[in-house]
Amino acid sequence: MATKTLSLRIDEELIERIDALVEDGQSRNAVIKGLIEAGLEAKSGKKTDEEIFQEMSDKLVERVVERVSETVTTDVKDANNELFRDWTQQLTATALPTVLVPLLDERNKQLSAEIEALKPAEPDPQPEVESSETSDVPANTEPAVEEKPSVWKRFSNWLNS
Repeated sequence: MATKTLSLRIDEELIERIDALVEDGQSRNAVIKGLIEAGLEAKSGKKTDEEIFQEMSDKLVERVVERVSETVTTDVKDANNELFRDWTQQLTATALPTVLVPLLDERNKQLSAEIEALKPAEPDPQPEVESSETSDVPANTEPAVEEKPSVWKRFSNWLNS
């Protein structure tokens, strides 16, 4: 690459700042050239190494925070689910039978009494009617079918069993 000479007039304060950046083995010209290149790159929108490193660090921290948050949330949910399951099992095993069994027994007694009160009365026997002589007539009848107990009777038997 061809180079050209450039002469600049720089005040002493700026020269002191440039000299502060000069490292061992570097010249003022090399430092000024580096500063000009960095300024032009920044002006064109190109990111510096520090900016790229900062962005990468921010993304890394963001990912770590997300993963830690997910892990902690999952662990807390699992622990809470286990505690809830244990509590529910204890409640079901101890408290519910202690409370519900007496209530159910009392309700069964009440329902049995109500059901007995609602049962239909037995039909009155029919008086025999006097009649004249009759001759036997063959009848077409079905064989007698055994009657099932009524719904009320079956329900009552079920409650009492």
